[in-house]
Amino acid sequence: MRRGNYVTSPLCFLSSINRTSSNQLGWDRKYTLKEADFHEKKLPDDIGVKWKELARELGFNHAFIDITKDKIHCARECCIEVLVCWLRREGKDATAEKLFEALVNIGLKSVAERFPFKPSDPNQVAKMSARIKELEDEVSTLKARIRELENGGQKKGESEGTDASKRAEQEERESRVSEILEKCKKDLETYVIKPLVVPEVRHDNLPRTAVKVDVLKVLSEHLEEQYSTTLDIAPEACQCGEDLRKCFHDFAYLALQAEHNEMSLKIKNLKKTLKEAPKDDKEEFENLKHLQKRRKDLVLKLEKWRRLFSLVHDDRSRTKSNSTELKSKQQNNRTTKAVDARKRLYTYPIDETNPLLAISDEEN
Repeated sequence: MRRGNYVTSPLCFLSSINRTSSNQLGWDRKYTLKEADFHEKKLPDDIGVKWKELARELGFNHAFIDITKDKIHCARECCIEVLVCWLRREGKDATAEKLFEALVNIGLKSVAERFPFKPSDPNQVAKMSARIKELEDEVSTLKARIRELENGGQKKGESEGTDASKRAEQEERESRVSEILEKCKKDLETYVIKPLVVPEVRHDNLPRTAVKVDVLKVLSEHLEEQYSTTLDIAPEACQCGEDLRKCFHDFAYLALQAEHNEMSLKIKNLKKTLKEAPKDDKEEFENLKHLQKRRKDLVLKLEKWRRLFSLVHDDRSRTKSNSTELKSKQQNNRTTKAVDARKRLYTYPIDETNPLLAISDEEN
């Protein structure tokens, strides 16, 4: 049974049903939203750089997104603009249900489930309860079937089919992870690494403090986007082959970490120059620090996966070390044999029949 890109067991599926019923059952999803609802739950902060995906999911076209991006350079403010425009456009149809589904579809289910709903009518609760009961019965049937297969065994053809299915699934997973990883590398190079090596940025020679803050905010948003994407594929990447896991490790814990450290250093240096800066610049700097804090949270979350990818490097290091040690021992053995041969050669009378002469000639 699939959920998104992952395979879940019937028991996990049942658990998700129970969570759904506890979190969502008995809430009216037709509640018409107000702008205050967005700010109360700090939705713009949590949606962040995914505001473009939300805009597309809510039906806004590419032109609207470009205009918003050019007009507003802060991801949080862009998100507010999208939500407010959606409220104006939909009117009474701007319901909690529509926004909930949009957030889930762009991968922000945890944000969606925190959104407040109003009490539902009893008929909806009864229908939902009946549906949950049906799903629980289906899960019980599946569990019984699993026990039957475990006790009775599977036929050879079924086993081969399962193996083929697993191989196909693994190939699909590795192809998907590889494609996302390559795109992340290109985006990091284009939107973060290259701008950071521009002489004016690299040496902190931008003309005004406001310009420095704006540049670092844009770079921070792009770097946060790379961290978010990398964190999303970590569960699948750790199930891939050794080479792909090594690529993930090098990108997540070397490439991204290097740029994160560089950004942190520049923000630290910029803070030292803000004593006499205008009030507006200081306020924008606070927004920049908020972006930095969010990125640090992503770094910590990604760090929890590190041990699953470090094993690849540890194994390769041990293999390389063992190989080097073996070559060294072989070289020492050859040297020892040659020295012993020379000692024996000069201990006995030299004649053409002495077999050690052959060894001496080869050495020379």
